[in-house]
Amino acid sequence: MHMQNDPDITTQKTRTSPWTQLWFPLLVLAVSLVSTFFLWRVIDHGIVDRAEYRFRSQAQEIASKVIKRLHDHEQVLLGANALFHVKGDTVTRDEWLRYVSALRLSENHPGILGVGYTVWLTPAQKEANLRKIRAEGFPEYFIRPPGDRPAYTSIIWLEPFTWRNQRAFGYDMYAEPVRRAAMDKARDTGETTIAARITLVQETDQDQQYGMLMYVPSYRQAMPTDTVEQRHAALRGFVYSPIRMNDFVSSTLGKLPTDLDFEIHAGETPSVDSLMFSSRLADKRTLPEGYRPIFSSTSTIEAYGNIWRFSFNTLPAFDVELNRSKSLATLFTGILSSILLSVLAALQAHSRRHALTIAEQMKNAKEVAEAAKAASEQASRAKSDFLATMSHEIRTPMTVFMSAIEQLQYIDKDPAHQQLIGLADQSSRRLYALVNDILDFSKIEARRVDIDEDWFNLRCCLQETVAMMTAKAQEKGLGLLLEVSPAVPECIVSDQHRLEQVLINLIGNAIKFTDHGEVKVSVRGRDGIVEFAVSDTGIGIPADQQETIFETFSQLDSSSTRRYDGTGLGLAISKGLVELMGGRISVRSRLGQGSTFTFTLPVKNPPAESLVGLDQNEMPATTDLPEAHILLAEDNPMVRDVILSTLFRRNLRATTAETGREAFQKWQAGHFDLILMDLQMPEMDGLEATREIRRREACKGKRIGIIGLTAHANHNIQQECREAGMDEVLVKPFEAAKLFEAIERYLDSP
Repeated sequence: MHMQNDPDITTQKTRTSPWTQLWFPLLVLAVSLVSTFFLWRVIDHGIVDRAEYRFRSQAQEIASKVIKRLHDHEQVLLGANALFHVKGDTVTRDEWLRYVSALRLSENHPGILGVGYTVWLTPAQKEANLRKIRAEGFPEYFIRPPGDRPAYTSIIWLEPFTWRNQRAFGYDMYAEPVRRAAMDKARDTGETTIAARITLVQETDQDQQYGMLMYVPSYRQAMPTDTVEQRHAALRGFVYSPIRMNDFVSSTLGKLPTDLDFEIHAGETPSVDSLMFSSRLADKRTLPEGYRPIFSSTSTIEAYGNIWRFSFNTLPAFDVELNRSKSLATLFTGILSSILLSVLAALQAHSRRHALTIAEQMKNAKEVAEAAKAASEQASRAKSDFLATMSHEIRTPMTVFMSAIEQLQYIDKDPAHQQLIGLADQSSRRLYALVNDILDFSKIEARRVDIDEDWFNLRCCLQETVAMMTAKAQEKGLGLLLEVSPAVPECIVSDQHRLEQVLINLIGNAIKFTDHGEVKVSVRGRDGIVEFAVSDTGIGIPADQQETIFETFSQLDSSSTRRYDGTGLGLAISKGLVELMGGRISVRSRLGQGSTFTFTLPVKNPPAESLVGLDQNEMPATTDLPEAHILLAEDNPMVRDVILSTLFRRNLRATTAETGREAFQKWQAGHFDLILMDLQMPEMDGLEATREIRRREACKGKRIGIIGLTAHANHNIQQECREAGMDEVLVKPFEAAKLFEAIERYLDSP
């Protein structure tokens, strides 16, 4: 019983179809929104990851510079101590002065107050020391603080002997616990140590800073220093430097960063008492109330007898530089594109329902057939105009999506990120294929598809198409075979691109619905036609559905829709293209045993003179791009950024213009080797700018290559571009390889 032939039932199905047709627009919306969200997450993570890497690199650089500066100054103290290794106790105050003066501390080591020497004294040596220093011209010299102690370390030399350093003259550092602990460690280990945190005796009530002291132990000549006891006995004193932390850190870095706040603590656990330096306090900087840094990090370095803890936080200035607006722009643009795309799909579904309604009315009311036809043609024209606009609006953000992913694949080599970027790339290409399917079918339905007939090598075309699909078949463990009859002509006249599109659709479907066995492409020539057959060993098609399989949005059943991805447009598009090329398409299938899709094309042989001297297997040689200065005219900032990034990958220098008028003016004022010209721009569009350039060139006798960039896939618009003077037109989105190929063609041309 064939209920589908009952006209009442057909009418009922037609009336209830709007709800059943909603699945496709909703599917388009869901897929595109998921792809948009995923791409936004990838781009946003990329921005954040690069910002975090920059933050951690900057933090590491600051910490490394501070420690390196301490190491450099240690060499200065070791050099001063070398005087005692050479001359022993005969080193004089004047020699010490000459050594330190040669260092030019204020210029080369700002933040270091001086280089000094503190002598180690027992109580029995104290009086002799007082007499000796006073005899050198310092009658008021005394050791302070006063009092009897087991040992003294009086500062007797400290150059430059400025007013600030004179405050430390005669000071016994060993009398203060923090200094004494560092000096004991230096004496016992024989290594340089630092006393931190302390208040230097050089400080006054004005501009007080935290300070530290670096000590190098100095031992007497010819005395052993292999053990702690021997080092105690051989100790002469300490070569040392007082350091003011704010001056030291600021001079080390040149200037304090405005986007990072950092602290240095002398100790593993930060506390008020361990704080050595704070950039926020040094700069007298205040933070907005409730501000929370985006990134924070802490690192510890053990050096000179201390654990140095560096803590870093981002500041509001870093948040501004982070600039996550690009990822948000991608998100909002993607959401808008997703909505437009779903509207486009809904319009397509509505158009089909409208056509069915008209057909039903024509059956029931013959007198309104002409009116319905006119209404249908008007609806078709309106839909075509809408499609042309949507094509441009959708392809422009898709250019950004796909180019951004391509750039991420190029610059981000993190394996974890590469996996995510690969998924985003697959999703974006699937979305792009979906857009093309919808637009292609709509143009086929409106009979607005251009068939560009030209001669081409059919055998090479078949081999390349099958090779393109081989990897997909191998992923499922399937064989993919090509069998071409000797009777098939070498070259034919047809639309190679559309033929490849049909073959890819049919081979892709065969692979998708086949789990075991093979897919075979057979081509025969007979009776003035070429017959193409794509056979598989897949699930097959029920007999009652073979007549409807080429209809729009057709799927076998709901279960296959869930199991096998697809829009149901592939076979409808293939049928339309085959018929536009003058052929017919059909299917034979047995459920569970596989299917064979067959289509024919009329044989149109190319003129013999076009084949003379042609090697069909010859491939153009690839060469490196020559150096060039390119003028890029593009008003969309996101598209402009991704094209610039692509050009920079091949070291191509580029100047940008945001309007056609600006592009024309820059061409007049500068020297360029090539122009990339967008079509739709404010003030003066790309077509007008190209015409103006060509008019001015007529007087100069030199022609510059102009490659048009457009999101319109319409053949008429591309023809208009060429008539305006453009040498070639690239349809967005385009792959980087296509762009480089086009650039190479016009840079190499005379």
